[in-house]
Amino acid sequence: MNLKLLDYQPFIEIKRSNGRVEIKDPVRNKYLALTPEEHVRQLFIQYLIRSKGYSKNRLSIEREIHYNQRQKRFDLLIYDQNMQPYMLVECKAPRVKLKQDTSEQISSYNQGLRVPYLCMTNGQETLVFKMDYQIHQAQLLAEFPDAP
Repeated sequence: MNLKLLDYQPFIEIKRSNGRVEIKDPVRNKYLALTPEEHVRQLFIQYLIRSKGYSKNRLSIEREIHYNQRQKRFDLLIYDQNMQPYMLVECKAPRVKLKQDTSEQISSYNQGLRVPYLCMTNGQETLVFKMDYQIHQAQLLAEFPDAP
């Protein structure tokens, strides 16, 4: 699905500080180094808040998770109204194609979480899957889910 994330560029705050370009993260309320992946994440956050009704208070960014005795950091985790994990999001730079390895990466992060939805985006393409753990299937959605 094409979410037209660049439409949210006017809501992004960017500044120069000590010779580096930084982008404001409204969830953590701080400026971060502007990388292509961070730019995609911040555009996606604006889309979630402004178009889909998600609360920034239910978003968690770059938290550590453990699986198979490994420590990894997810890009974005969205919680439902009961503060249960709802959607896991993997953000990639625009030049990175969403392929099998991206799917495997987010699936491995999800092993302990078992969220209802998995999402991958590179800012140009976004894939969202509704998970069915009873029959071990993921259904590709045509529309992005509204906030629960």
